[in-house]
Amino acid sequence: MIGAALRVPLLQAGRFHPDEALFATLARLIVQGIDPWLVETSLLVDKPPLFFYALAAGVSLEWGSELTARLPGFFAGMVSIALTMRIAMHLWPDRRAAHGAGVVMALSPFTVLFSPTAFADPLMIMWWLAALAAATGSSPQWLLAGLLMGASLATKLNALVLLPLLLVVGLLVPGGNGPLPRHLLGFAAGLCLAAALVALWDLARPGVSFWAANLANNDPGRLIRSGEILPRLLGWAGYARLIVGAVPLAAILTGGLVAVSITQPDDAVVWGLVASMLGYGALLWLVAFPILDRYVLPLVPLCALLCGWASTRIRVAPVVLTALMVPGALTAAQGGYPIGADRGAFDGIVEVTACLSTEPPGTVVYHQALG
Repeated sequence: MIGAALRVPLLQAGRFHPDEALFATLARLIVQGIDPWLVETSLLVDKPPLFFYALAAGVSLEWGSELTARLPGFFAGMVSIALTMRIAMHLWPDRRAAHGAGVVMALSPFTVLFSPTAFADPLMIMWWLAALAAATGSSPQWLLAGLLMGASLATKLNALVLLPLLLVVGLLVPGGNGPLPRHLLGFAAGLCLAAALVALWDLARPGVSFWAANLANNDPGRLIRSGEILPRLLGWAGYARLIVGAVPLAAILTGGLVAVSITQPDDAVVWGLVASMLGYGALLWLVAFPILDRYVLPLVPLCALLCGWASTRIRVAPVVLTALMVPGALTAAQGGYPIGADRGAFDGIVEVTACLSTEPPGTVVYHQALG
């Protein structure tokens, strides 16, 4: 309920970010039957199909708008809070683990600001967390985990970097995991089924493959150069601090987690989570990906799970976490951080288009910055 209260006002806070506008337009073409297979617009389709068809559910409403297009992401963000709490309970059967993890997922400025958007990332994270929940229960369901992981990949290909973490954490959970070969076989069967459906969709389109478009648009093709090392580190760190809302709080949490990990290094799952966070951070830093805020979002549930684990060691951790994170969450609920949707830069788009529509067709319009 706290998470919903923070996110609902943002559903109508500002016009689309340019990428949100593109994604919603493609979804509208599906709904209106203009390009249901996204063939005519294949050069713009650099993501798998599940995202666009899920987004189409929002824009299909007769009163479709920024608000309705953001509803799939909003509900994905809400479900992700519950899934993270469930995973924490699977990993450490203690209600304090669920409370600590839930606090971070509900109050993190990143989740607050990205849930009510029309980006693919909240949906990708939701499917991945669902897969992790299926793989970490007392009776792991690896076939289901494979299908859900496939849904995550069918939403955004960035889920590929989350696949190893799911396997590592799922297989490190003590008890109830049974024979390893059978697990991997079931997981692979579910994942391959989902991948086959995506491949069939792509093959049915005579236009450019989404995989080729993704490589053309997003593949950096190189490691960073020596002059980029410090600027990129500072750029990513500027976004990473907003996982919890402020540099001092980030420092306190990092120091606390390190201290508890060193003094109680008996949990293999914890080390798997820490290694995954460090590995993902190194990937963002050392490969020349553009420094985009949404690439940091997968770190939030990892941080939340670690805070859930720390809550089982420190009894007052959930209460302290809540008190420390509330100011940042309230700032995020008012659009006070430069992440997520556009937060007002395009609020005048209706007036601009009304002005342009009065000009005769073919009129040349000059943009001061873009020429």
